[in-house]
Amino acid sequence: MPAPITTEMTYDSLSKKISMTDPAMGHWTYDYHKSGHLWHQTDAMNQTIEFTYDEINRPKEKIYPNGHKVRYFYDDPTVAYSLGKLTKMDVYAPGQEVREDTVLQYDVMQRVKKSKKKIGAEEVTFESGYDTAGRVISQRYVSGTTTTGIYGYGHDVAGNFLYIKDKSSGMSVVWHSDFTALGQPRSATSPRLNNASVKTTYTYYPDTGRLHTLLTQKMSGSTPVATYQNLNYSLYDGTGNIRTLNDIQNGIDHTYTYDNLDRLRTAQGSGFNSYNEEYTYDVIG
Repeated sequence: MPAPITTEMTYDSLSKKISMTDPAMGHWTYDYHKSGHLWHQTDAMNQTIEFTYDEINRPKEKIYPNGHKVRYFYDDPTVAYSLGKLTKMDVYAPGQEVREDTVLQYDVMQRVKKSKKKIGAEEVTFESGYDTAGRVISQRYVSGTTTTGIYGYGHDVAGNFLYIKDKSSGMSVVWHSDFTALGQPRSATSPRLNNASVKTTYTYYPDTGRLHTLLTQKMSGSTPVATYQNLNYSLYDGTGNIRTLNDIQNGIDHTYTYDNLDRLRTAQGSGFNSYNEEYTYDVIG
């Protein structure tokens, strides 16, 4: 059994969290507006993010120390059923193109029916349809003026996600089956022509539900004829980061370490095609 992990938090007289010390994330501090909303958040790397709000206390801006901003917009009068809903978010970085996520249409249940992602002059539009349970059953992607994909989604009576179907070709893109009690698929099959398919089988750790093994094979009917992947996720840390991964197919054992913000710090591979990598990050990650 792994050693227990202790996270310590302190609070002010209004029960607002003002500090947190976590073995994985390090020491964080927080301060608040008089309204009670979070104003500043300082992480273990001493990077402070400022939060601003609109007149009814919805998030308006997230301001990073290097001038990067995330901005939020609501209640666009040109978007039906958008009252009280987010209608646009953009990411501004000095000297870079603005990235935008825009909702173009909500349905009567205030679910996103049509949205657009834009980076500079490039944009992609997404259209979604829902069943009576509120699950996505169709999506359409349009890049510029060209439709790049129309897909349908299916679920079983328990709500487990079963398949994605390419409506242009009528073929299933992937089919999930044999679910665990937590709703995790034990297999995923991508059909191909001439009774061929690619099948991935999964096992999970029973105490955590984390992925244990992953095996991907080419199938002829129900018979495996080639193996593409054979992975064993043999060790996780207490916060769920993978520490050791055994690539049985290629004969490589991978080990990973992380910083106190759970970002990858080092990656090492031993065996065939060994390697040793280190990662560093700027102030916004």
